[in-house]
Amino acid sequence: MRGLKWLIIGMSLILLILGLPNAMADSSSFSDSILHVWSHDKRSSYTEIHVVGKKLGSNDTFAVEQTVLASNYSGREGVALLEVQVTDSGKTAWYSVYWYGEDRVYINGPGMSISVALDMSVPHTYRIEVTRKRVGFYVDGSNKMIIGIKNITEIQQVNTGRWDKGSTYDLYIDNIKEYWNGELIASEDFDDDKDDFYTSDVLRGSGDSGEEVIPSEGVPEFPFLEPIINELLKVVG
Repeated sequence: MRGLKWLIIGMSLILLILGLPNAMADSSSFSDSILHVWSHDKRSSYTEIHVVGKKLGSNDTFAVEQTVLASNYSGREGVALLEVQVTDSGKTAWYSVYWYGEDRVYINGPGMSISVALDMSVPHTYRIEVTRKRVGFYVDGSNKMIIGIKNITEIQQVNTGRWDKGSTYDLYIDNIKEYWNGELIASEDFDDDKDDFYTSDVLRGSGDSGEEVIPSEGVPEFPFLEPIINELLKVVG
């Protein structure tokens, strides 16, 4: 039994060393304070909402981006890492980046979905750009998909989190930027210990879901180690 415990320690140290580049990427991606959004049970959900309410002219471009580290997912419903809610052809539509706990995200729009492989143990910057005729999705500055031939007339709001109950997750959010025709119109790095961007949030159900601004040092440095160590400890008993 003692030998098995030392094996666990040895494997953890090896994984720790292998993960140091990821850890350095984590620390460099966040400012001093970040927004922690969570749902720790399946009886409740929490949605971050930023109301935009702007009409989109034929030459207008709306864009929003944020850096997110996602962890501790369970369930089948997924969680939005970034979503833009619009009026498209007279109806409400959602264009989003969703995560289901794997090393990939899903770019979603009405009637379509594609997956993009990512190392989800580190933060990534997600960006969505919207014009009257197209929606573009970017991850870490790289274009992943353009959806064309639309008739988007209004940007309703920006969402992050989960609308329905049934999933658990932790999201660590920072460096939000909102643009209109290339001009920065809003930004949030939470370094004043307040969330002035997502101000119309919705809590559904009754349970352990919510948000708080925390120091970036509070982010788990090596989230990829947690499930491995937990499984090995079960073997030890």
